[in-house]
Amino acid sequence: MAVIKYSFRPQELNNLKAYITGRLIRRYINDVLIPRLKREEKWDQIVYIRAWFTAENMERLLPLDRNMELFILVSMNFFRTPSFLMRFRKLTRLLDNVPDGFIIKMRNTGKNIKYQDAVKCIYPLSPKLVFTWKISTDYRTYIIRRSNYEANISIPIVDGDIEVVEVKSGKSKFSPNQVKSYNKILKNNYILRYYHVNIISFKDNKFEIFEKVIKK
Repeated sequence: MAVIKYSFRPQELNNLKAYITGRLIRRYINDVLIPRLKREEKWDQIVYIRAWFTAENMERLLPLDRNMELFILVSMNFFRTPSFLMRFRKLTRLLDNVPDGFIIKMRNTGKNIKYQDAVKCIYPLSPKLVFTWKISTDYRTYIIRRSNYEANISIPIVDGDIEVVEVKSGKSKFSPNQVKSYNKILKNNYILRYYHVNIISFKDNKFEIFEKVIKK
């Protein structure tokens, strides 16, 4: 039996590390951070999703991006107040890079809207049709798909805020473009939640997480 020495290319190894540390932070946010924020800041719902940014050329090439913020909320059975949607959209347009994620924090307003009316704000579909709209991310698949009966269900209208999540590992640092981009959102009163992960041992499943909440 031959013994073959073979290894990942450096970029492939970096991508693998980024994937693992990203998954680790996603688990930490869902298992530890979200319950704590709900308790301490009194939010009704908090979700962690993959992030994006919406540049002018992206708006021309991908019309869905113009309504991505609303689409994500409706796909999770939430609608938004005008001020919440404005703040969400402003964030994605201020960014010049794609962060690792968004933490979406929501409070119920006590008001509701029919699901089909919420979807029609994104795309003018006939209420008589079964509508399907789907987008996949690294974290989950968001789907708008309801029967005519389900289209009449009510979903809560929520107010809220968004945090930006950036994850680094090992010796990786912020790029100049990221520094410029994040400075813009901080000047507009958004929060950047930064995580740095040190891989202590893959074999023993040991990692060290550094967390910093940056507000200015």
